[in-house]
Amino acid sequence: MDEFTEGIFQPTFVPFVEGVTPLEVSTGLDHSLVLGRDNNANGKTKLYSMGKEEANFKHLGCSKEQASESVLHEITAYSDFNVLSFSAGTKYNQIIVAGEKKANDGLYEHQIGDKVSKGLMHAYQKDGKWIFVGEEEFEARRSELPDVCIAFKCPIKDAEKVLSNTKFLPQLDQIKL
Repeated sequence: MDEFTEGIFQPTFVPFVEGVTPLEVSTGLDHSLVLGRDNNANGKTKLYSMGKEEANFKHLGCSKEQASESVLHEITAYSDFNVLSFSAGTKYNQIIVAGEKKANDGLYEHQIGDKVSKGLMHAYQKDGKWIFVGEEEFEARRSELPDVCIAFKCPIKDAEKVLSNTKFLPQLDQIKL
């Protein structure tokens, strides 16, 4: 075993949160995502990450300090949303949610072609091609856009290519709201 893979492929038992029933799990290279039902909060679902990595922790959905202290983390960024689908990747997560948007403070700038926009970048498929609209355009055209769009806050280099090659991304028209 070399230094890159040492410790990564060794399963570790992690006790889950008391009062929360695990519903669905997705495993990545060195972390997992778990959707759980909180039996103490009227059955509300919560999303958790499991993993401990101090150097590259952002995919765990927690701070650097939290990532170095424990293995199980509630991802509170999605606590106001209904998680429809999720998948853990190598060093990233894909999470599809339904609900009203939250404040866009601290979001990045996106560049798609010649357009630069700040806030959430929305994407949807039309005739097999990805269409990207910034926050302002999304709000102005909301009534004419599909019911299900992908929104992301972090810029994705070559977003159309990445989304087109993402095999775990469900067909957007098959998601039930």
